[in-house]
Amino acid sequence: KLAERAAERHIPAETVYRIGDPGTWICELARSTASDLIVMGRRGFGGLKEVLLGSVSNYVMHQAHCSVMVVQGTLSPDPKAEDATS
Repeated sequence: KLAERAAERHIPAETVYRIGDPGTWICELARSTASDLIVMGRRGFGGLKEVLLGSVSNYVMHQAHCSVMVVQGTLSPDPKAEDATS
């Protein structure tokens, strides 16, 4: 959906699906495409859960070769509520 919205604004965008460790793949993709910026969301689990499971955004911030912007989102229990606000 985001790639479609970008295309409407004549912004080149590509959707990529990978299997594996997300932090590693994000950093590798950014490097292979010579990206200047990675923008990613954060669920905000925090606390013990984040310590035990790790944080993809934290990994990317420390390992990426380029700048990283992490956007804090909110979780909506109703997917239709998200569509109404976008």
